[in-house]
Amino acid sequence: MKFLHIKYPKQSSWFNSLNKFMPEYIGIYPTPSLIGDIKWINPDVIFIQNAISYSAETLQQIRDIVPGVKIIAHHNTILNNRIIKNLKAFDLVLVGMESTKKILNKAGANTDIMLHAYDHTIELGEYQKSNNILINGGMTRRFHSTRRKMVKHIISNYTGVDIKWNLTYMEMLQEIKNHNVIFNCHANIATEATNMRMFEVCGVGSLLITDHFSKSPFTFDDCLIYHSKASLINRIEYALYNPSIVLEIAQHGHETVLNHHTVEHRAKVFNQLLYEGIK
Repeated sequence: MKFLHIKYPKQSSWFNSLNKFMPEYIGIYPTPSLIGDIKWINPDVIFIQNAISYSAETLQQIRDIVPGVKIIAHHNTILNNRIIKNLKAFDLVLVGMESTKKILNKAGANTDIMLHAYDHTIELGEYQKSNNILINGGMTRRFHSTRRKMVKHIISNYTGVDIKWNLTYMEMLQEIKNHNVIFNCHANIATEATNMRMFEVCGVGSLLITDHFSKSPFTFDDCLIYHSKASLINRIEYALYNPSIVLEIAQHGHETVLNHHTVEHRAKVFNQLLYEGIK
């Protein structure tokens, strides 16, 4: 089975590691000659990472030149009527939240869950752990207003804060590895704990401090969880003054990722969905 992955240039993440575990994998970036490239490759399955950019008309054009091809979408952001209409044209839509799955299934889109993952085969460089709190990630007013408030609260209470922007994916992972404590706060649209940062932090073996959701792939054994500004400061102080416990929790989170949330685990889900999930 020839598997074509159309990557998202602005997001270098675990998806780009699928080539290590998927049979007959081909990965390309979208270009003006994309339709011609697809015709030449003649894949059995196309996985489109940035599905929001592809209309139902474009998908039909692809099906016209590659009859019988199955087209899978990944969608982990906002929904509106236009996006839902386009997602319905895919053979399968993979999402990270149950709430998104329910909305799309109700609208008639064949939808299933696939969480993020960590590429456990990545080798990072030498490091010296910093006790400063690491903050990185998007800070847009539209999508990250809660995160912006929490970051402002951290900065007003601590001087030992490292804020890192505009890093490559590998540089970001190295920074996470270089710090003991990493702050995380989901985007405004989140109804479950699903963002990529959790898997990255636990994957490299650092301590995750993240916001509370009733549904999460990680437990209190894997990370420190806050419910409010006050509890966020409490968790940070606990981490700073209990280094041995921090190491224990971080190790537990690391083992959870290795046992359940690696790219290899997701590749198996991919293969299962290819044979069973596409109707």
